Amino acid sequence: MQKFKIYRDSIDIDYYVYFTKAYFAFNAYLKAKHPTLTDLDKIREMENRGRKNRKIGVG
Repeated sequence: MQKFKIYRDSIDIDYYVYFTKAYFAFNAYLKAKHPTLTDLDKIREMENRGRKNRKIGVG
């Protein structure tokens, strides 16, 4: 929480408002999509799905 306060104090308020709106929406989406996973596991799941979606068949 201390790092967040430092971040908030160091940025322009306009950016802070947009960041928090995006963060809360994204966090709510992740909680609804993966209710049983930890935050780190949610990020890993998104990374894995992104890799699967980017694979292009050759041949």
